[in-house]
Amino acid sequence: MDNRIKIARIQVDLTQQQLAEKVDVTRQTISLIEKGKYNPSLKLCLNICHAVNKTLDELFWKERVWYKMKKITDERLILKNLKNIRNAYAIQTLGILSILGYEWITRGSEEMYENPLWFVFIVSTTALTLFSMNISVDHEVRKKAPKRNLIISIVIIVLISMAIGIFVPFTGKSGPINGLIVGGIGFICILIPYIYIYYLRTKQQD
Repeated sequence: MDNRIKIARIQVDLTQQQLAEKVDVTRQTISLIEKGKYNPSLKLCLNICHAVNKTLDELFWKERVWYKMKKITDERLILKNLKNIRNAYAIQTLGILSILGYEWITRGSEEMYENPLWFVFIVSTTALTLFSMNISVDHEVRKKAPKRNLIISIVIIVLISMAIGIFVPFTGKSGPINGLIVGGIGFICILIPYIYIYYLRTKQQD
């Protein structure tokens, strides 16, 4: 509390014990209040103010308003930083997709898959999905059946991976083997986040 209570107590020549007796609490409570480690009730605040001849504004409210304003400012800075990170990630992803798209159009899908940026794109997208799902599960309003949702997700992922595997050979010089490899990689990358969300949901239900 910026030692304002302690200063006010000393100004009226009271010890912690004497102030405690006046406001009907223990000396330890007064000590904690002076250190800012105990949040007194409104009644106790009024009693302390009366005992040391100070107003609520002089002893408590300014500190509380400052603390709330600082907390709001800190939260706004955190949100601003998160938005900046999100925007930077979006720009980075757009850049990677542009390079990969150009590689695919000019040199074919095989050259695109050999580009290290393809691996960076897969890893970063998987990581972002994991982090997003963690937040989503924490804020789910309606409880979901983890096993049922996982089975449905796996069926959909298998269909998507098969579609990718069939489509890849028609995009360039890639053969069926490359289509199978790409489909398998896609299956694993998409499956990992859903296994993670299954783990989060089962953990939430325990």
